[in-house]
Amino acid sequence: MEYRLVCVALLALTIGQAFGTERVDLDDRCSQIYPPCDHPRTQALLPLLDDLESRNMQRASMNTYMDYVLTYIAPIFRDSGMVPMDLPDTSIGWEAQPIWITYGGIIDLHNGLLHDIENVFRAGNCYLSYNRQLLRMEILSRLSRMPFHYDYETRVMGLGIFRGWVEGHMENMVMTKDFLLDMFDFFLFMQHFRVLSIGNVHVRVRGNILTDWLANVIIDIVIFFFENTVVNLVSETLQEFIQEVIDETNANRVRFSALSGVLMESLQDPNPPSMDKFGDDVMRMFQKRINV
Repeated sequence: MEYRLVCVALLALTIGQAFGTERVDLDDRCSQIYPPCDHPRTQALLPLLDDLESRNMQRASMNTYMDYVLTYIAPIFRDSGMVPMDLPDTSIGWEAQPIWITYGGIIDLHNGLLHDIENVFRAGNCYLSYNRQLLRMEILSRLSRMPFHYDYETRVMGLGIFRGWVEGHMENMVMTKDFLLDMFDFFLFMQHFRVLSIGNVHVRVRGNILTDWLANVIIDIVIFFFENTVVNLVSETLQEFIQEVIDETNANRVRFSALSGVLMESLQDPNPPSMDKFGDDVMRMFQKRINV
């Protein structure tokens, strides 16, 4: 699997300081800046993290650069084969009372497919912060329109069998991701990944003439299934994909030792100069070492 552009996206976050930094007095916000993590590498760095309680920290806005980086993510999803994504089959029982008669049945959803993740956008402020050799990247992103398809068959007591398909799209799923980068040996790991909002699910029923109440039953079941199962599948798949990218990056981190040296020289300075002087040189180093 080709990860070169993904590695550029992750590593280029360190260049975001060129767009301006602000001083942040941590005080009681330290636990928010560096929440606890079970990753063994984080445990090894706890003394450094605890040291933040008594220090000020440089915090850089990554918004401008993330807007650029995220334009590459959806094409990477497609090129890697992550989408189209097969969706799981399911059978769900239901019951409805449209007028005086109570109807019940089972709906089978099968041949599900998530066609695409059309784009990825920034969903809020993104930051890079550092203390000595440790960088932290906070990324808030939003998945735009994600069209899907499912075939359905529902057996309705007293009415028979109805077959057709449903189509629609999910949109505006918001996720937060938290990365730590140890500049001593350029080891990157994901400290935090969480879905903040599942967004919206839009559904249309096709292929059969249904009464309004039965069509609404099918739509409600599909939305329920997406909110409780499919969203989890998509987020878990994304998390696994990101972890694979991180593993690939770490396996090749020796190739970025020169870049690490440049950044360490700046970050270890008690009065670090603006990263403007390093930005172009570092980007050329990325391009030279990973052949993009």
